[in-house]
Amino acid sequence: MPAYSLLSARLGYHMNFKEYKVEYFAAGTNLLNVEARPQNSFLKYLAPLPGINISIGLTVTI
Repeated sequence: MPAYSLLSARLGYHMNFKEYKVEYFAAGTNLLNVEARPQNSFLKYLAPLPGINISIGLTVTI
């Protein structure tokens, strides 16, 4: 199996809202859409890791 390198990124913005800590974020994994097959997986010949994944979210700390 060939080697691979995945590119991931995360951008976040922290702010305070009353007594809560709020973080808005956008995160992305495998941004180069590389076919990746982990060496320690039983399924490495059947299924690669997922392609580009981008998510946005909100985290509130009480």
